Amino acid sequence: MEKEENAAASQDAGSPKRKHSDTVKKEAKIDVPFSEAYICGSGADPEICATRQAWYSTMPHLDSSQAYKQNLRTEGRETKIRKLEEAQNDEANKDLEAMDAEALNRELEKAQKDFAEQDAICKEFERKIEKAEEADSKTAQQEASVNRKLTTASYKHGVIEGKIRSSEAYFNFIREDTQTAFDQKKATLTRCVNLMAGDIATMKAEVRILLQQARAAANSNSNAA
Repeated sequence: MEKEENAAASQDAGSPKRKHSDTVKKEAKIDVPFSEAYICGSGADPEICATRQAWYSTMPHLDSSQAYKQNLRTEGRETKIRKLEEAQNDEANKDLEAMDAEALNRELEKAQKDFAEQDAICKEFERKIEKAEEADSKTAQQEASVNRKLTTASYKHGVIEGKIRSSEAYFNFIREDTQTAFDQKKATLTRCVNLMAGDIATMKAEVRILLQQARAAANSNSNAA
C-alpha cells in the first residue's frame, strides 16, 4: 500500500511537468509557420476573407497566410505614406492661416504670376508638340507615298523580270529547235555528199576503163592497117 501511495504521489508530482511539456509541444506546433496542414487551403486561417479563401482553395501549393500578411503590410505602408503626405501638405499651408489680407493678396499675385509663367511654358511646349506632331504626320504621309511608289515599282520590276525570263525561255527553246534542225540537215547533207562522192569515184573508174578500152581498140586498128 505504501508503495502504491508513493507511486501515485510521484505521478501527481510529475504530472505538472508532463502538462507543461504537452503545452510547450502544442505551442511549438502552433508557432511552426506554414506547415503542410496550415497552408493546405486558406480555409485554415479565419482572418482571410471569403474571396481570398475561394481563390487560394484552388491553389493549395500557395501560402495564403503569408500573402495575406504581405498585403496587409503593403496597405499599412501606403496608408502611412498617405498620412505623411497629408501632414506635410497641412504644414505647408499653415503659414497661409497666419497671413493678413494684404499678404494673402501678394501671395495670390505671386501665385498668379507663377501660374502665368508656367502656363506660357506649357503653351510653348504645346506648340512645339503640335509642330512635332504635324512633322510626324507629314513624315508619315511621305512614308506612305514612298511605300506606294516602292510597291508600284516593285510590281513593275517583277513584271519586267517575268517578261525577261519568259522571253529568255522562249528564245532558248527557239535556239534549241533551230540547232536541232540544223544538226539534222547537216547530217543529211553530209550523208548525201558522201554518197555522191562514192558515185563520182565509181563513174571515174568506169570512164577510165572505157578510155582504156577505146585506146586499146584504136591501137589494134592501126596495127591491122
